[in-house]
Amino acid sequence: MKNNILIFCITGCISLFAGIKSTAQTPPADTSYVGLFNALKSEPDASKKEFLLNIMKTKPRQKNTQLLLDASSQYIAVAYAEAGNADKAIYYRNQIVDSNWRNGMTTSIVHYLLDLNKLKDVEQILEPIVNPTNSRDTTAKQLSTQEIGWLSCQYGILKYKQGKFKESLPLLAPSSERQIRDGAELYVLALIKTNDKELALKEADSLLSKGNKVSEDFKAAVEPIFVSSYGNSAHYQSLLDSIDVKYERQIAQKISKGKIYEPAPYFEIKDTKGKTVSLNSLKGKTVVIDFWATWCIPCIASFPGMQKAVNYYKNDTSVVFMFVHTWEKGNVGTAEAQKLIDSKGYNFNVYMDLKDKESDKNPLSEAFKLLALPTKVVIDKDGIIRFKSRGGTREEDVLPEIKAMIELSK
Repeated sequence: MKNNILIFCITGCISLFAGIKSTAQTPPADTSYVGLFNALKSEPDASKKEFLLNIMKTKPRQKNTQLLLDASSQYIAVAYAEAGNADKAIYYRNQIVDSNWRNGMTTSIVHYLLDLNKLKDVEQILEPIVNPTNSRDTTAKQLSTQEIGWLSCQYGILKYKQGKFKESLPLLAPSSERQIRDGAELYVLALIKTNDKELALKEADSLLSKGNKVSEDFKAAVEPIFVSSYGNSAHYQSLLDSIDVKYERQIAQKISKGKIYEPAPYFEIKDTKGKTVSLNSLKGKTVVIDFWATWCIPCIASFPGMQKAVNYYKNDTSVVFMFVHTWEKGNVGTAEAQKLIDSKGYNFNVYMDLKDKESDKNPLSEAFKLLALPTKVVIDKDGIIRFKSRGGTREEDVLPEIKAMIELSK
């Protein structure tokens, strides 16, 4: 028996050290708390994020250590939720010390799991919160009224996805504490499913009249009740047209206020494959430069919208998109940048604004006088900067804003 235990221990230790050796070949060059945190943020794989967090935990504690550990646990929880691993996501949510951050993570985790139709996992998370009677789970006691409202709406979405339409109605009904767009749409759809078409028409009309964007599934589902009530689709179509016109007008008005006239600085820059482009080689084209970094969360958050913009203009040879990675951390900027883009499947032309060895500055970001990331610059066909937009943008607003900037620059 002792020999078996000894063999087990030796085998386990060998496996453990072998695992550490193979994983330890890829730590970032900067192994400070901040360096590890930046690497963790840009790493797409959840298990590798865990590895980086475990390294952070071995280091002596500093002033902001717990803040970085909590933020790291947040990123790992989201990564596991995106991968559909509810147990791991909840585990890392529970590792967050800050109660506000920890409570807010529940909504995010459930959001991703609902998108993946992990309905049993969602039910296990939400049931003791929405119906806390006889439950040992104390999460509900720690949540605000608004947070309970959001989670109740998500519980309603769960019930809808389970086909329990009547049960979903009171949970999805309009409420000041429930502001989830999907819930507002599903409330109307649940009314249709339960044959309350009169109230469904009223709620659909109200929702569309607000001028907010709605999903294509919602449009397809509500059109028949408008046609049935009005005899044709004229009223329904007028509501949709009003939404599009109002939305595009609002975007154009907002964007036009930021129009500038500033000659672009001359530049030459290489992409991740070594190809060089210059300002001169781009003359005659409208150029959209998206300055970003792997550690910049708002930058990454805008990429799904930017991919839509790239797709929209893919057949327009007069428009060029350049995704310029800058302000890199450590000496592996190029590899990390391309790795992140590839892992998400984005079809981007990535260029590297690497630090100059003598000045220790990023030449292109210096030339364009960048103050923050993300920054999007639009240059017209004559080499004039017409727009310089700083800060993050909601995913659904990215394409219309980019379209407005491009069209106003032509």
